[in-house]
Amino acid sequence: MKIELTEEEVKRLISLLKGIYDRSTDLYELSAIKKILQKLGNEVNDWTPDYADL
Repeated sequence: MKIELTEEEVKRLISLLKGIYDRSTDLYELSAIKKILQKLGNEVNDWTPDYADL
């Protein structure tokens, strides 16, 4: 599925996802959010494995 977002929408979405990412303790949720953030062009450099690795 492809969707088009404005720059402002992308920034807001990244902000929301980072907030969830910072509070989550669920490894599957963390890896899914990490993948989405990376697709949005936001680099995530941490220990969280990729979803495919789980």
